[in-house]
Amino acid sequence: MAEPFTLSCGEACPFCGYAHVGEMEIPGCREQVRFCPKCEKLFEPEHRADPARQLCNNCAFRSGSGERADAWRWLNLLEDTVEQGRPFHCHKHLPATLQGDGYRFEAPKDHSELKVCAGWKAARAAFLAGRRLIDIYPPQESEGKADG
Repeated sequence: MAEPFTLSCGEACPFCGYAHVGEMEIPGCREQVRFCPKCEKLFEPEHRADPARQLCNNCAFRSGSGERADAWRWLNLLEDTVEQGRPFHCHKHLPATLQGDGYRFEAPKDHSELKVCAGWKAARAAFLAGRRLIDIYPPQESEGKADG
């Protein structure tokens, strides 16, 4: 059986800057997460060249996301964030903690560090251009267990 935690993956912690974070596998989650032994934060690695414009690999606005699997929850999210102009923040820049069979993202104390989700930006632009969000982003079955 593989070790659940491997130290020093060559990536620094985005929260405290510690240079020796490790990779961690969480059973049932598709995403590999990083763990900082210094500040004890979990986080998803960032691999996009331009996070401000590119959707991440498990963005809520991507087809098959866990968020879109619950139609009522998804339609409320579109209305409460996209239509109302309240930004939806990218989870790649949020700290997480282990919870149940996965991990949950924490609300940061310093909101100035939050990054707006590229998927939300695209949806907001479509909404402002007069497009019906339900046509562009319909609820749908998840392609697997929701992460985070």
